[in-house]
Amino acid sequence: ASTSSKFLLIVAGGSAQAASGEQMRTTFFVDTGGGAAEVSPAGPYEQIRNNGGTGLHQPHSAICVHEPSTTNVTTYYVYYNVNNGTGVWSTGTMRTEFSVMELSS
Repeated sequence: ASTSSKFLLIVAGGSAQAASGEQMRTTFFVDTGGGAAEVSPAGPYEQIRNNGGTGLHQPHSAICVHEPSTTNVTTYYVYYNVNNGTGVWSTGTMRTEFSVMELSS
C-alpha cells in the first residue's frame, strides 16, 4: 500500500436488533499503530431504527471508502452503539461478513 491508497470497507449480512424505540448505529474505526480512532469522514455508516414492536431484525449494510495516508500496518474495526436502550449486533446464527479491499488508482 502507498500513502495514496484507498480501502473499501463493507459490512453485510447477519441480523441486528434494536429494542422498541431505539436506534443502533454502526461505524468503522482504524488503527495505524497509535490506537484506534473513527475513520474520516466519521459515520455512522449504518443506522437501524425500531419505531415500535418486538422481534424486528434487520440485515447489516454499511460501506465506506477510507484513505489512511500511511504505509503502516492498518487494522480496521467495526463498532456499534445504541442510544439509551439495548441492541444486539448479531442475532441467531446468521453470518455477518466484514471485507476490506484495496482499490487500485
